[in-house]
Amino acid sequence: MLGQFRANAARHPGDPRYAEIIGQIVGDPDAARWYERRETAAYRPAVRHFRHPAAGELRLRYVKLAAVEEPGHHFLAYVPDGRGGAEAAVHRLTEVA
Repeated sequence: MLGQFRANAARHPGDPRYAEIIGQIVGDPDAARWYERRETAAYRPAVRHFRHPAAGELRLRYVKLAAVEEPGHHFLAYVPDGRGGAEAAVHRLTEVA
């Protein structure tokens, strides 16, 4: 996540909001060492595993969606990955709520 933040911050060098967040990051010695390595990373979709007390095991894929009318803004969403019954489990959760 820090690598993705660093890549985004590089695209907005004069933005004071990034400067403020970077100041907070480098205030932590461990995060400062990591940040100073200058590593960047692109977003990659992945599957996350969750254990929900009512729904059981969930395999959810998170995806990044672009907000077309707001350039540079994105929305991350967790969706069932189509294996392991995650879709049925998520459906059961919506019925409980």
